[in-house]
Amino acid sequence: MGLPDEDGFTLLGKIRLIDTAKLTPVFFLTGRDNVQDKVNAFSMGADDYLVKPFNPRELEARVEAKMLKLLAQPVQGDSFVCGNFRVAPGLQKVEILADETGHLTPERNMNLTSIEFRLLFYFLKNENKNLPRKEILKVVWGESLPGTDRTVDTHVYTLRQKLGSLARCVKSVPKVGYRFSQKDVSRAKKTG
Repeated sequence: MGLPDEDGFTLLGKIRLIDTAKLTPVFFLTGRDNVQDKVNAFSMGADDYLVKPFNPRELEARVEAKMLKLLAQPVQGDSFVCGNFRVAPGLQKVEILADETGHLTPERNMNLTSIEFRLLFYFLKNENKNLPRKEILKVVWGESLPGTDRTVDTHVYTLRQKLGSLARCVKSVPKVGYRFSQKDVSRAKKTG
């Protein structure tokens, strides 16, 4: 709440002006235990409010719970464009806008299953990050569903099939999992 440049309420207001669909979770981590501060934070759109000192495991559990809710019940609202894709979270719909060469194409609905949508949405939200299979399994399928690394690999395979020429966006990271990067495709365009 007491940031060097501005207070947490001002920053939260700026975030919510930009992120009207509330896709960006905001957590207050503060030493201020005032009930009015908590009420103000939640009324402005905060997702959670933790008072210091807190256990890091509790914070981790709260963040994971929020991410699972975001992925399991996509936010209603306008679609957004992310590179070659237009994503409509409320409809669980993804359209391909451009091919691997960067040329605009007639919009093509990918006809994704619910799991494939959550997987691609998770990749898009974590673009250019190495994502371990266990983390993907936990976030996309949830902790209640037992699964293995092979479950993730099988669904990544079917997602790649539906991505067609953009399948190169999904890179295997040996001994880790996967990395989603549209930069790799644009680099391939320039060199190939």
